[in-house]
Amino acid sequence: MFSVGHSRMKCFSFNRPSAANSSQQAARPKAVGISGSRASTGFAGKWDTNSALQAVQLRRAAETGDLETLTRILDTGFEPDFEDAAGNKALHLAAGRGFLGAVQALIKAGAEIDALDGSIHQRSPLLLAARRGYLPVVNRLIEAKANIELADKQYGCRPLHHAAMAGHVEVVKRLLSAGAVVNAADRKGATPLALAKAKGHTKIVQLLAQAEADLPQEFSGFPPLAGVVAEDIFLPKRP
Repeated sequence: MFSVGHSRMKCFSFNRPSAANSSQQAARPKAVGISGSRASTGFAGKWDTNSALQAVQLRRAAETGDLETLTRILDTGFEPDFEDAAGNKALHLAAGRGFLGAVQALIKAGAEIDALDGSIHQRSPLLLAARRGYLPVVNRLIEAKANIELADKQYGCRPLHHAAMAGHVEVVKRLLSAGAVVNAADRKGATPLALAKAKGHTKIVQLLAQAEADLPQEFSGFPPLAGVVAEDIFLPKRP
């Protein structure tokens, strides 16, 4: 028996990095960019001006879905897994905003499928796509053998937890069909069914129950998310 309370919103909260995390980021080597600072490129690491410019273009192409620019840069042999100054890779940006073409191009170029982003939550591309409800991206990442059980490192929430709590029925179906563990518990002991029931997602509760999810004995409910699902430090919600 467990109580699902206000603290469970943390699976979907996006607080700014702690002072300790910020200091770690500050210690990264600065990029040699157009103006010679990391801020000028948005990427960490030492490169020549041309490489720094390509890094900026890669990041922007990934987060805006500019497939033409992304493909052009990747075709030069540019490393698809360079991190920006916040520790995010192009695949996080593309998956988290639902740009299937960009995701496909990055996978083809050899991007790391299960890389964790640079937020305090440390989330995989699949988790980011699942929590936003981007089914085509979820499908492609699963086809590419993404780890469907890879939880965020702060709260232990897996893609199925996020999809269930956000009410993404089709994503939940896809994760279940891929073999997601239906009774997986996060660090507070909450299962996907518990989160879905507490948020009133009846269809998802039925799906999970049909998949033989255990029925929780107690719920204390959730306060309204008030748009928290759409909030993200480095991935503003697509128009």
